[in-house]
Amino acid sequence: MKETGFHPLRTARARRNLTIEQLSKVANVGTATIWRAEHYHPISAESRRRLCTYFSMTSQALGLIALSGDKEEAEWQTMTPDVSDTPPPLQENMASIAIPHRPSFQAEAGTWLVGEAGQLASLFEENWDLETVLKSLRIVLQSLQVLPDSLRHSLFHANSAKVNRKPLTFDETQQLQLALDKSNYEAWQFYHESGSAQVLVVAQAQLCLLQRFDPLLDPEASARFQAAIRNLIGAALYDQGEYDAAQREYQHAYADAIRGKDIWHQVQSNNWLAVIANSNGRYLNAIDYLEKALNLLDTNEGDLFPHTRAHLLANWAYNAGLLQDQAVVREKLSASKKVLDRFDYDNDPEFDIATWHQLAGKCVLMEGHYNTAIQHFEESLRSIPDQWHGRRGLSLLPLAEAYAHKRDREGTLAVAEQATLAIKAADSRMLKHRFQEYQQVLLSTFPHDRVVRSFIAHAIPLLRVENKRREEEKNSLSRL
Repeated sequence: MKETGFHPLRTARARRNLTIEQLSKVANVGTATIWRAEHYHPISAESRRRLCTYFSMTSQALGLIALSGDKEEAEWQTMTPDVSDTPPPLQENMASIAIPHRPSFQAEAGTWLVGEAGQLASLFEENWDLETVLKSLRIVLQSLQVLPDSLRHSLFHANSAKVNRKPLTFDETQQLQLALDKSNYEAWQFYHESGSAQVLVVAQAQLCLLQRFDPLLDPEASARFQAAIRNLIGAALYDQGEYDAAQREYQHAYADAIRGKDIWHQVQSNNWLAVIANSNGRYLNAIDYLEKALNLLDTNEGDLFPHTRAHLLANWAYNAGLLQDQAVVREKLSASKKVLDRFDYDNDPEFDIATWHQLAGKCVLMEGHYNTAIQHFEESLRSIPDQWHGRRGLSLLPLAEAYAHKRDREGTLAVAEQATLAIKAADSRMLKHRFQEYQQVLLSTFPHDRVVRSFIAHAIPLLRVENKRREEEKNSLSRL
């Protein structure tokens, strides 16, 4: 079997001429878990242990990613031996990069560090905090850290925007692609935890960096990475309410994914295009995109994308609900849940039980089953990490609406207070638009209630800041 420059686990499997199904049997690890690991998703400590034991390699050498908060990762990296023909592990801590003992270099580096820090400090004026700045730097820098020193220097000191160099060795290519994939994975984590404007800055930096790496990557790999970044840019633009611009990014991402022969990103682009169609009220078009995505899965990948399949089916149910086709709603929600029940689905960025409950809640809310909707939304919120502000807002707003329909003033306002905090942290115009829709429900249900009107009066500045920012952006553009 021909070796590729993709994930180290996939390479190790190829060296032993194993299919995913064969590795699943000999290592006693599920096929879906192996697929997730080879596509840079975190897997459990037990699954990592079994794979490390089978290959006699460390978790880092196999490119395995720990679940968030998993304390067993360090233990397994020390318990399993490494082998000489695998690339050295990526350094997790930027402080581990050794700086030579050269006084002139240290003085120059100190001056450079202060100068660059001064440039980065301008981000504080855009409401970035120090932790967010450091997270964004980690995402961008980790792909540079694995490059040979001479190449890293030429990338940023050459007169050309692109670098000309002989092809990377197999190990160098493998490390670079692993670093780029990990950078993309962490950028999506950043998407869940940060504002959309901040995500756009990071994504644009990744795209700029990828353009410099282009001569070092084979065309398919370059196209695959570009599809991932463009989908991220589209997601951030969608959150900002820029639906037309987001749609263009998803169309570009789909074309890139085709060039990269990347089925997963083709599917993701169609799913996002369905989201845009839904936001524009074109529910039948949204279902067309979802059906196209499911056909891609059925034709190419079988059962290797379970979370994606569950996501597509649940989105189909939601659009069917908007078309008042309750039979299809029940069919697709049930099919989505059956897929999830077969796999580990807690806190998965792709699609998990929290998102399923959120979409199921919205479906029953449209039918007027408010108590059932409340149960779904509350179950969703119990599973969403506190720092995932955007996703929490997507469940809090319809939960507040369900309480309003029940004429529970205290309940709806208590949830709405939480929603305003999540919306402010997410900096999402899309969520602000949905908050405006909730306000209309609130006013129509409690038209003369002083407490309700007082809450709305205090919430209005949240929307006024949005209008002020739009005006500032227009003024900036007019000055160019």
